[in-house]
Amino acid sequence: MQRLATGMKKSNKGFTLIEILVVLVIVSITLTFAILSFGDFGRERQRMMAAEKLKQNILLLEQYALVTSQSYGIKFNKNYYTFMRYQKKWVTLDKPSNFKPVYLPDDTVINLKSKSNQPDITLNPSLQSTPFMLTMGKAQLPPTIKMVGDGNGSVVITAIKDKP
Repeated sequence: MQRLATGMKKSNKGFTLIEILVVLVIVSITLTFAILSFGDFGRERQRMMAAEKLKQNILLLEQYALVTSQSYGIKFNKNYYTFMRYQKKWVTLDKPSNFKPVYLPDDTVINLKSKSNQPDITLNPSLQSTPFMLTMGKAQLPPTIKMVGDGNGSVVITAIKDKP
C-alpha cells in the first residue's frame, strides 16, 4: 500500500466527495425531466382520475345490470355521487361494497345535462342508458373535463383545452 506525504496510507476504498456530488446532480436532473414529462400532479390530475373512476363505475354498473337483470342508476350530489337500484322505486345501494358513495376532489364542480329526472344516469339490463353530457372542473372556472355517454354503453372522456 502506498504512503502519502502526510504519512497516511492511501486506500482505494469508497467514493470521493466529488464523485458523490456528480451522481447527485445527474440524479436530480433526471428526476426533474421525469416530473416535467408527467405533468400536473395537482388537483387537475385528481379530477381526471375521478372522471376515469366515474367512467369505470358506469361500465361496471352496466355489467352489473346485465348480470342481475335490474335497472341501476347514478345520482349526483354536491361533492359526491351515489349508486341506486330500481325496486318499484329508486333506492340507494349500500351493497356490494364497490357501489358505496364516491366523493369527488375538493373544489370540484359537476355540470350534468341529462334527459331524466331521478337518478341522473340510468342503466338498464338491455345495456341501454341515459344519454348524458357531463363536465367537470374547478369552481368558478370553465370546465376542464368533458364526459359523454351515448346511451348505448359508450362513454368518452376528453380534456377541454383552454381557448386562447
